[in-house]
Amino acid sequence: MRALAIVLSASLLGMSGCSASAIFSDSTPADDAQKLQGTWRLTGATYDGESIFDDVRLTFDGDQYIVEVHGVQEKSQFKLGTGGRNTI
Repeated sequence: MRALAIVLSASLLGMSGCSASAIFSDSTPADDAQKLQGTWRLTGATYDGESIFDDVRLTFDGDQYIVEVHGVQEKSQFKLGTGGRNTI
């Protein structure tokens, strides 16, 4: 379960910064963390060869997040950073 939580969280956080507009964004890590707040429902995912559609939720509350898969919850913390942004 812990590995699934890490994979799902990294995927969602990575996707939040993948658009071209994010490269030129003036938002801070705190702004980005605020935008993640709330409950997100995955529309589809595969883990260990098994489809887990419509049964995965990721909830952000402050610096905490909860991944729920098939009713099992895993709680952890997150902190966003600048990640050494490149300038063009």
